[in-house]
Amino acid sequence: MTLKRVLLTLLITGATLLLAGTIMAVVLIKPEKINNQVLTQLSAKTGYTLRAGEASLALGWRGAGIRVKDITATSPDSSVVIDMQSLAAYVKLMPLLKHQVALEHLSLEKPTYVLRKGPPSPDAAEKPGGHAASLATLGIDSWSISDGAFKQYEPGRGEFSLSGLDFTGGLNWDPQEGFVGNTKGTIGQG
Repeated sequence: MTLKRVLLTLLITGATLLLAGTIMAVVLIKPEKINNQVLTQLSAKTGYTLRAGEASLALGWRGAGIRVKDITATSPDSSVVIDMQSLAAYVKLMPLLKHQVALEHLSLEKPTYVLRKGPPSPDAAEKPGGHAASLATLGIDSWSISDGAFKQYEPGRGEFSLSGLDFTGGLNWDPQEGFVGNTKGTIGQG
């Protein structure tokens, strides 16, 4: 066999395997089921009320993942509301073979974080674990936020807001050092 023929055979075999893997992913992965399981677990761990729209399989150069549209998270005392147009979570493919999930990339599109400060409500009891306890085991190779916004309302002081937030970075958890990562981004002019 000539080198040209070997390379052509390898190319065709690789393309066939990629096509077969894509078809299997579309058939076997049920985004709505995964979405419901994740929402239930996150709500139980954080105490937030979570709602999400349609979930779909996301295939791209980052690998396979799930894209969820129209997400809203509200804290138990309604002082924090997080909305986003869509969230895409891409997983590493090799750990899936061992029944493990490792995030490759997390992408948030048009997230808005609204914080309403005021006197603490006596009936708003903190649930076990707190707001960020579920993040303690989180490791993400890369993440991005596009066209984000932050708004803070405080009685007697008014409103503070930032918009046009675009950030990228990486985030890993080290039990000794806490969260370790990098971030770079821009804040648009409004």
